[in-house]
Amino acid sequence: MEFPTVSYTALAILVVAFMSFIRRWRPRKLVAAGIPLDKQSVVLTGKATPDAPDPDDNPARAAAPTTIDVDQVETETPHQDRDPVTDGAAAAPGHASRQSQSDSSRRRRVGGRQFLEYLHEDARTVFSWFERAVRTNGDKRMLGQQKCPNGEECYDWLTYREVGDRVKTISAGLAELGCKEKQRIAILGSTRPITTISEYAAFRLNMITVPIMYKASHRVLEHILDEVQPMLILSSGDKIAALLQICKDKSIGTTTIVSFDSLPQETLEEARELQIDIRLLHEVEEAGKKNPCAVSPATPDDIASISYTSGKGSMPKGVLLSHRNLIATASADIVGKPLSSYAIQPPVLMFFGGVAHIMPRVVVLYAMELGGSIGYYAGKSTMKDLLLSMQQLRPTTIVTVPSVLHGMVDSIHGTIGRRWQPIAMLLNWAVRWQLGYVKQGYSSKGTLVDWLLLRPIRERMGGRIEVIVVGSAALSAKTAQLLRVFMACDVIEAYGKTETASAGTLSLAADTSHGHVGRPMLCTHIKLTSVPDMGYDAFYGKGEVCIKGPSVCMGLWQKDGPHYDGVRDENGWHHSGDIGRWRPNGTLEIVDRIGNVFRLTNGVSIAPEKIEAILQEVPYITDIFIYGSSSRAMCVAIVVPSEKGLKTWLTTGMGYKHSEAFSNMDLVDLCQNTVVHQVIMRSIKEHCSAHGLSSQEMPHAIFLSPTPFRDTPGLVTPTLKVRRKDVTEKFAPVIQEMYAKLKKKS
Repeated sequence: MEFPTVSYTALAILVVAFMSFIRRWRPRKLVAAGIPLDKQSVVLTGKATPDAPDPDDNPARAAAPTTIDVDQVETETPHQDRDPVTDGAAAAPGHASRQSQSDSSRRRRVGGRQFLEYLHEDARTVFSWFERAVRTNGDKRMLGQQKCPNGEECYDWLTYREVGDRVKTISAGLAELGCKEKQRIAILGSTRPITTISEYAAFRLNMITVPIMYKASHRVLEHILDEVQPMLILSSGDKIAALLQICKDKSIGTTTIVSFDSLPQETLEEARELQIDIRLLHEVEEAGKKNPCAVSPATPDDIASISYTSGKGSMPKGVLLSHRNLIATASADIVGKPLSSYAIQPPVLMFFGGVAHIMPRVVVLYAMELGGSIGYYAGKSTMKDLLLSMQQLRPTTIVTVPSVLHGMVDSIHGTIGRRWQPIAMLLNWAVRWQLGYVKQGYSSKGTLVDWLLLRPIRERMGGRIEVIVVGSAALSAKTAQLLRVFMACDVIEAYGKTETASAGTLSLAADTSHGHVGRPMLCTHIKLTSVPDMGYDAFYGKGEVCIKGPSVCMGLWQKDGPHYDGVRDENGWHHSGDIGRWRPNGTLEIVDRIGNVFRLTNGVSIAPEKIEAILQEVPYITDIFIYGSSSRAMCVAIVVPSEKGLKTWLTTGMGYKHSEAFSNMDLVDLCQNTVVHQVIMRSIKEHCSAHGLSSQEMPHAIFLSPTPFRDTPGLVTPTLKVRRKDVTEKFAPVIQEMYAKLKKKS
């Protein structure tokens, strides 16, 4: 038998072609700003002692450089004196390469250290930043509003120039209504472009804006308006009735309300009875077109906004934010997470939550600088509608909160679980395979497994997501890694407070070691201070997070006016109330919260938010609340399961004989089922043990509730943080019953 002759040349060509094909689908090592990730662990800090004085009191430490030369990173070895305990100034990637002589004028020294304060000399206030963006970006798309539930072209877009024109006419119309600089104007709008446009119209007049969360309860809304006493209120039409009711009950100083939407006749008549002048927005715009007005310029130190906190523990606080505060945060964001480095330009951002919170308002400034466009999602809160909207908008950047991302990952898991079993097994194998790459610091995008098996899942969400920015609360490491696999994108975690204009820390896009919130931003300096009552000692790298820099607010607003004391200590540090821990690579991990920790009868301190973050990783859990007190020996939990996630877990993961019966039950029946209760209790304990929690930290009893916390008014803040006091009061009878049963067992 004769074999065909193959030349060595042809064979070599085939081998080279095959090797090239294999190399094309290899995972790539993640780098940021041109520096490999393992070289971005240099931390420049001072040595901490248990009773160390403030760093600013030590000239030697104050003189320490805040930047390093990138070329020296490879040979730089953290000195023993550089222990990330009380100071946290981390060298940002590319920081030194960006700094120049012209750059030094944009920085100012606070307590001996330099902070990035602004990017452009002609953009040092919020409105001048906006004007510059309009001049630069002109006919590029800026703000988009979802109009139809189906179809690809379902967003109505306004260009930068069109937004600029509307800002001019609305501001002129407001001036016709008597609005003047330094007056307070409240804005109560839903997630749509006109809410943002209205705020910039107020900035044009140098007014002080008071954005109010659209989903704020009647009690919170009344508190804010009574405290601020705004000259005028801009509001969505469906909130006018609530505003009129407040005007009946209290004197809030408002005589004029401008509605974004048309109103029924009975509402207008009720307003006339209360001597409230209601105008429609289009009427205000028409008046503005006939009577244009000039810009009222602000200074960087003028108050730009009274931004209210989410009011997690009590009534929200009004935080005085200057133009300097907001511009410093936006400028540090531009340098810290440069979206301009991604492939798709200009970026397309998508907002899920309310636009009154400080983080999305800073992100608007961020998008302006890049010439990006922002799509506002204002649909239903179901994951199905959200995914459909993403498919229509095809965003490149998502700005959201952890609860939305947890739901997104659960939805993807549910989709995989409903596939034909061999396909589901193949997809689960692909996820595990890609997770291995992600944990080693590689990108999951571009591999053969990703392209063949996971890319179709990504297409359901638009297929263009390059980065997810998450804030407001901690995102579990597992969820972050799964997002990197499913979306093949970067996940950036941000930490900040309303009191710091959302500035604090920012994680690197290339850092796949999640569970932390990154390193200090270029407009902040961070240190930890000891909290003896809670057993945290800054000498060992744990303590209360304190923030200093140009982003720290001016003060707080109270009913009698502004108060400029109480937000900083004598050395200028803002005490956040969060407990942090420095990791060896200079990243900050939030481990606790002052005030939420409780001690059991045996003296063991329990941090409920840490336990909740761990249990939030369980795929079938939507919400969880850990409760305990000094009069109790054990913890208990309120658990809200996800119907899809729970059914998938029961029918595919547990292997029960009667799994088909579970699939036919609704969530209410599942929550009341004894077998389901037992297996969930066992699963929670196993998950806690796997994450190293002690028996005291594990819940010893659970109650299954079919209603998510966000569907019950008053249980979560507008940023979806749990109001612990309100949840405790809501479930007080259930909690008492759980402890009674535990007492009988003992």
